[in-house]
Amino acid sequence: QYGHAAIAVGPQTMIQAVWPRIQTCSIDWTDPGIEIWRINNATPAQRHAAAVAATTHIGDRYNFGDMAFGLFPRHHAEICSVLVQVSWSGSYVLAANPADNIVSPDALVAGGIITKVYG
Repeated sequence: QYGHAAIAVGPQTMIQAVWPRIQTCSIDWTDPGIEIWRINNATPAQRHAAAVAATTHIGDRYNFGDMAFGLFPRHHAEICSVLVQVSWSGSYVLAANPADNIVSPDALVAGGIITKVYG
C-alpha cells in the first residue's frame, strides 16, 4: 500500500533514500500523496535524535540489492524504510517483515507504534 518513507527534519525538509544516494530535499506539500506519520509517545528529544541520526546517512548509497533481494549488508547503503528504521534505532525498534527481515513502508505502518497525523 505504501511506496516510500522519509524522515522530516524540519517543516519544509526531509531526508530520503532514493537512487543513487540518500539526500536532503524539500517536502512538496502540494503532493496529495504526502502523509506524515509519527512514532507514538516519542518525545521531542527522541524526534530530534532521529532527525540527527538521519543526517549522518546523507550521501550513503541507495541499496537496490537489499530492496530487491534482501541479500546485501546495509553498512553505508540504505533503502527508504531502512533509513527510517536505522534513524530511530536509538529510541525504538521498528518492525521488519519476518520473511526477509527488511523493513518496508507497510511494515512500519503495520508495526502499530506509528500514527498518521497528516494526509
